[in-house]
Amino acid sequence: MNRIRLLFIMCVATLSSFAQQQDTLVNKNLIDHTTELVSKTLDKVTFTHDKYSFSLYPMLGFGPQTGFQVGIMPVFRFIPKDTLKANEFYRPTTLIPSFMVSAQGQFSFEVDFLMYTKSRWILMSNIKINETPNDFYGIGNNDSSVVPTDYTYYNRMWSGEVSKGVTEEFFIGFRFLISHTKNELDLDSEPDAVPLDESVYGFDGGYAMGIGPVVRYDTRDDILFPRDGFFGTSYYLNFPKASFNDYSFQKWVVDLRYYKSLKDPNRVLAFQVFADLNFGEVPFYLMSKLGGKKALRGIEHPFRYIDEKVWFTRAEYRRMFKNRFGYAVFAGLGNEFGSNDNRAFKDIKVVYGAGLRFKILPEDNLNFRADVGFGPHGQNSIYLTVLEAF
Repeated sequence: MNRIRLLFIMCVATLSSFAQQQDTLVNKNLIDHTTELVSKTLDKVTFTHDKYSFSLYPMLGFGPQTGFQVGIMPVFRFIPKDTLKANEFYRPTTLIPSFMVSAQGQFSFEVDFLMYTKSRWILMSNIKINETPNDFYGIGNNDSSVVPTDYTYYNRMWSGEVSKGVTEEFFIGFRFLISHTKNELDLDSEPDAVPLDESVYGFDGGYAMGIGPVVRYDTRDDILFPRDGFFGTSYYLNFPKASFNDYSFQKWVVDLRYYKSLKDPNRVLAFQVFADLNFGEVPFYLMSKLGGKKALRGIEHPFRYIDEKVWFTRAEYRRMFKNRFGYAVFAGLGNEFGSNDNRAFKDIKVVYGAGLRFKILPEDNLNFRADVGFGPHGQNSIYLTVLEAF
């Protein structure tokens, strides 16, 4: 672990030095040759047209349960027919499917879709199909020495949002979530592992369907790589008692973000405050999570800290260069609470890390990112994906 942290510090120092020298270099050096080679290699899997672009990226990962993971991630971008007539609000449509398999035969499939129309409609959709090994660390468990229970997680989930712009900045609409889950215990789990059985609400899996209102306020200058502006959204989902629902609870989410460019548009500070609050009898697999590629990077397992409620706040410094490369340095803190006498500001978790960025198209702001994060109790994680974390 000490070696990993030392390597991390060296990478950050190298990136900072690179940032200071980049604008003054005249002759090509090793960095120039390396970035040029990488750019040419990645450009070979990028295809552009007047109306769309297509890129194909690899996905790699490693987990204690899945072993080595490999996958692909195509990125489709659809450009408006007449960019001159597109109003300021309009943004290109993005479609990002991804598929990963592990050395043990498990797989995950995900599709992200985002569309902004010229008449100020927003259509968002996320589809996930998972058949992966998972770990149950308990609900609200802050014990660093806990032994998790191994189980296989079969999940089909569809979430989305439809909203309409009342003005150029304010939107109102509805959000939904539909989930079907099955959990299958691994008989080889350690005897002293945290128990996962009928006593844990949601052990039997089942259906969960919720819908509710959403509002958002958005003054960002760009949705893919914001440099200035504010973004705020809040939605409420009600999972009612009904024949099509195996669970009845409510979820309230608040997400606030602020972006500020420093000196020039390629140096950006980003801040976020986030809360995910559940009320009622929520199944454990739909509880709020503190970790993951879009939450606190550095927590090695997305389900390591789960509870009825979660909050976190974080900041990130982003720096991009003319050669399409860049880097980010980030830090954050947060907590899970609500059960087992857990309190919101007790046993707060702190994470930090850094990552590299590569702009997929020279004229676009969609980045491929590779992040390494460090979390509490010696945890660390690596993330290879597209889009910024927030």
